[in-house]
Amino acid sequence: MKKILLILTVLFSINTAFAQNDITFNICEIQSELKEGKKQGKYNSLTISKEKLLACLEININKKEYKISSFSFGIATEKDYIEINTLDNKINEKMINLIKEHKVDRVYIEKIIVENKSGEKSSAGFLTLHLK
Repeated sequence: MKKILLILTVLFSINTAFAQNDITFNICEIQSELKEGKKQGKYNSLTISKEKLLACLEININKKEYKISSFSFGIATEKDYIEINTLDNKINEKMINLIKEHKVDRVYIEKIIVENKSGEKSSAGFLTLHLK
């Protein structure tokens, strides 16, 4: 039993490590850059105008064999951190309204889960959108 648990743990770790090390994202065909953070390790960063982001509401992945199955959208307002979860790769109406209502220069796309054609899911890290 311990061996099975150990094997499953190792397999999950490898799968997660793969997903976080070489996946990048794009919005409106603008490719994210993989960067090294001081505290959080590797992350993706993408600079885009608010207008372009609101025109192209879909987040895609550079791996053709994977698709984004869910993510968390977050913004830091003057008083709070607001987070919305979604079960696809699209920025929805609630998220659009948050961008329009608050003066934000960053959007945090976190808890990104990708799914392969076999239905296996893994974590893909996070993406910081720098709005200009």
